[in-house]
Amino acid sequence: MKYCPDCGEEYVNKKQTCSDCGTDLIEQDVSEPEFRETEFVETIHLTTASSEMEATMLTELLESNGIRAFKEYREAGGYLSVYMGETSFGVDIFADRERAAEARELVAPVQEEPDQTEDEPIEEEDPGKKRRKWLARGFIVMCVLLFLF
Repeated sequence: MKYCPDCGEEYVNKKQTCSDCGTDLIEQDVSEPEFRETEFVETIHLTTASSEMEATMLTELLESNGIRAFKEYREAGGYLSVYMGETSFGVDIFADRERAAEARELVAPVQEEPDQTEDEPIEEEDPGKKRRKWLARGFIVMCVLLFLF
């Protein structure tokens, strides 16, 4: 079977040029596709991401730096990811064992928790303020219920 190398159109008849673009047709090789041997890579557990989004970001970061990586759901996380769109079990990240040190260096800054600086004081909510909020919410609910009935 002949086909056009430019537009990809296939021709069964004895035409020699493509009727769409005028390029000479070439014969398509219908032999068996070449079997490529699978290359196995020894991996090591790198970290556990808390969400699907974080896992995708980490694997993309590693792969963009030439480190082979993949993610594996914990427990029923794969089913939850399909059914609910998210998993609550976490996602394990595995990377190439030969480049584990480099992978850990790349992932470490992303997973660090931001430090609380002395400039930003930790705000603790006043217990009285919390009580007043709940009372105000209860009052609003009572008013709505009285209005409806």
